[in-house]
Amino acid sequence: KDINFVRRSSALRIAISLAFGRASDFYCESYAQGLLSERFYAGYTSTRGASYISLSGSSTDPEAVFEKAKAEIRYRKTHFFTEEQILREKKAAYAESITLFDSAEDLTSCFAMNSFFDYDEFDCIEILRDITPQEIKDALDSIDLTKASISIIRKDDLI
Repeated sequence: KDINFVRRSSALRIAISLAFGRASDFYCESYAQGLLSERFYAGYTSTRGASYISLSGSSTDPEAVFEKAKAEIRYRKTHFFTEEQILREKKAAYAESITLFDSAEDLTSCFAMNSFFDYDEFDCIEILRDITPQEIKDALDSIDLTKASISIIRKDDLI
């Protein structure tokens, strides 16, 4: 099992949720400024060959959101999250993992995806419990903003 891969992925998921989740300064400020709608998503996807962070949602100024998101990553690399924030996010991630067991469809899908990486959801739950703030910081520091890109779909383009 490549537990290090799972630990890095889990740490980055927590970092992204801390930086851009519904309780984050980024989301609350951007929403209050009218830059984001309630339908905003921040996530991290990883495979052995590639990984990416995605932020998606509706905005009146997507370019401003993109620049603000990059600025948030730069800021958080030097002004890391508090122990309390990390503990809260780890608990939320843990609870989200547990809720997978409420849905046979979600659980089956999760086990199928994880089988490609030789780990299962039980491994993930243990990792979430044990992941350290330093691992989260290292994951955040690994984000390379020089490779960031933006894709905008305008309502007029959907015709």
